[in-house]
This record gives sequence, structure tokens and C-alpha cells, in this order.
Amino acid sequence: MILAAIDPFHYSDVEATMDSRILEAAISLKQAFNSDIRIVHSYVPITDSDNQLSNIRAQHQTVCEDLMSSFQLDNEQLSLIDGPLPVVLPEYARRLDTDVVVMGAVSRSRPEDIFIGHTAELVLDYLDCDVLVVKAEGFQSPILGLPAPDKR
Repeated sequence: MILAAIDPFHYSDVEATMDSRILEAAISLKQAFNSDIRIVHSYVPITDSDNQLSNIRAQHQTVCEDLMSSFQLDNEQLSLIDGPLPVVLPEYARRLDTDVVVMGAVSRSRPEDIFIGHTAELVLDYLDCDVLVVKAEGFQSPILGLPAPDKR
């Protein structure tokens, strides 16, 4: 099982292409390994009523399904999960007996996020499967200027 974690509610243009890159990578893995694919999106609904909760969920579902349709993915392949991704993704991946989780990571300016990304870093130790971390298009590694390791 290939599990693609998307978040189509973006705050910047850099992140706006990330979900497409995640889906492209997940579909490539699916085809290469003749595997099933599942798309997951988690969100934390902050609501005052059950009606408002229903509307928030419907908004998230619509945006995810719109994105998935551009990749010819069926709506049945989508799982919306209430809760923060670092909390809900590891358990969901275990339940599906996931082989690979494909997720994005956008490097921020904080030193601890420079290599992977905050959310990816939070879930890596708790996933019992392989993880493919997709970086933003044009990403330049901040460590490219480091000297090569000594191979003695």
C-alpha cells in the first residue's frame, strides 16, 4: 500500500505545487510496484457546532477531490482524518499495513527544519514503513557547499 499525505490548504505558492509532486511520486510508486494507493488528508476542525464541523469537512473533501481528479484518482481513494497529522498518520498507516508513505516537506528558516521539515520530522520516528519525502520544485540543499566526507 502506498499512502500519499496531502494538504491542499496552502499558505504560499511554493507549497501549492507540493501536493501535485506528492501525488506524482505516489502514482509512480504505485505503477512500479503494482500496489494500491490511498490519499490521506488530516485536518483539525475548530468548530462551534456539528453543522459547522460538517461544512468544514465538506470543504476539505471538495478541495482534495478536485486535486485528485486532475490525476484521475477515484474519490474512494481519499481518507479525511480528524486530527493533527503527526498524531493520526502513524496509526492510520499501521492500520492500512502501509509499505510507503509519500509526504512533502518544505524547509523553513528555523535551523531544526532545514533538512527535512517540521511535520515530516515529527512523524518519521513513529512510522513503521518507508517514507519518501518530496521537496519543493527548485529546492536547493543548504548543505551542498559542505566538503565531501573523508573516506578513510
